[in-house]
Amino acid sequence: MLATLLGSRSDFRVIARACNGEEAVRLASKHLPDLCLLDIQMPGSSGLLALKKLKATFPDMKVVMLTTFGDYEKIQEAVALHADGYLLKDMTPAALILAIESCMAGLVCMHPSILHTLEQAVTSPPYMPTDLDLEFDEIDLEIIRCIGIGYANRRIAEHLNYSEGTIRNRISAILASTGLQDRTQIALFALRNHLV
Repeated sequence: MLATLLGSRSDFRVIARACNGEEAVRLASKHLPDLCLLDIQMPGSSGLLALKKLKATFPDMKVVMLTTFGDYEKIQEAVALHADGYLLKDMTPAALILAIESCMAGLVCMHPSILHTLEQAVTSPPYMPTDLDLEFDEIDLEIIRCIGIGYANRRIAEHLNYSEGTIRNRISAILASTGLQDRTQIALFALRNHLV
């Protein structure tokens, strides 16, 4: 149904369909699409594993995850793997098309119920610091904001005109000073503190 919806539009072209994550990686590597839609729960090799492989090999390829549920752990993993969107399969066709267009324009798109799931995780202690009572310089705040909107390290480095190594070091320092465990928690910290 999704392929039919997208294929019916003049501004989209469906170039391949995969039955599992392994096939999705193979076909994406062959055809190099602008955007891949992956089901989080694909048969065999999961959509999350496919996402990880695609982003490692093709960091600029847009990858949007589709799911039928708001499972926080899987969403958290998809965020950590730099997915470009997190959408529910029951979205209206118009909303789905708009989300895909937004992802292609460089935005990270998230279904409202998935955002709600993340917000609940953010406000559940002792997940992370409760406010911005920690001292950050302007660069660290911008790095936190960039992580919050889904930028990968390379894009943050380009945005701030720093090397990727410097960005990695600053992220490590942010994690150490906040007690957060990974960049997903940094993203949630940014969301909670209205930095995005």
